[in-house]
Amino acid sequence: MRVIDAQFHCWEAESDQWPWDPEFGKPGTPMAPSRAHYEHEPFPATGLIGAMEEVGVDAGLIVLPSIYGMDNRYALSVAAKYPDRFAVIGKTDEFSPDLETKVSSWRDQPGMLGIRVIVGAKERHRLESPELNRLFATASKYSVPICLYTPGCLANAVAVADRHTELTLVIDHLGMEAPPAIPIQGDAFAELPSLLELARRPNVSVKISGAPALSSEKYPFSDIWPSLALVFEAYGFDRAMWGSDFTRVASLHSYREALDYIRLSSALSNSEKEQLLGGTLSKIFRWPPSA
Repeated sequence: MRVIDAQFHCWEAESDQWPWDPEFGKPGTPMAPSRAHYEHEPFPATGLIGAMEEVGVDAGLIVLPSIYGMDNRYALSVAAKYPDRFAVIGKTDEFSPDLETKVSSWRDQPGMLGIRVIVGAKERHRLESPELNRLFATASKYSVPICLYTPGCLANAVAVADRHTELTLVIDHLGMEAPPAIPIQGDAFAELPSLLELARRPNVSVKISGAPALSSEKYPFSDIWPSLALVFEAYGFDRAMWGSDFTRVASLHSYREALDYIRLSSALSNSEKEQLLGGTLSKIFRWPPSA
């Protein structure tokens, strides 16, 4: 079956051509370890392709690394060079005075499929802000999917889905905290009730991305399956898609393990695997065009 990864990253060393956001991950800030991760060892597109070929992943969505801020040029350059392998989920500034112009032509950018929005628990008020809701409304108007990641405040995303019922809303990482960048405090699936509540909104889908990082066991991560079963029951397989996010979780498990716990699972039928491993993504993001 054709396998499409719903979330991974690639990046180059900081340079004049591909500058990094100087505000991201300053020393002493909560995201300093994340910046250190990017600085430790760049992972360019060639490395990503090699890793994909080794485990049998055909294509995937490059989610813009935070190190680039709102500058989507590097990710788009990769998608332009390898259009059959990559597409992009980029970022934009909700405060932009020309937001509607940007969003109306968002998918006219070759390789660009959607917009990612990250809202942490300490800034959950942003989900009620006029600016961010203007972005959601505009994305809905122009049929641009929003990939929303709200670690620690997933319950607040329910109101977003209710306000913007025509918006294609995709919840990243099951809406859970994402170790090792965000250490788990207590129950890894503490926000599962909110994720299941969101499933009641037909415009909401979910990425099963980085899920093995929530396990306290080694491959095949048996302890996360009861929670995943509830997610699959609530969303169905036509609103759930697999993603590895392996460039973030490489210190926890291998790329092959991140794929095979789904691909080789006896708990899923072949048709369910086909949907999780690419079919649902192709439908929701309308990519690849021939799918």
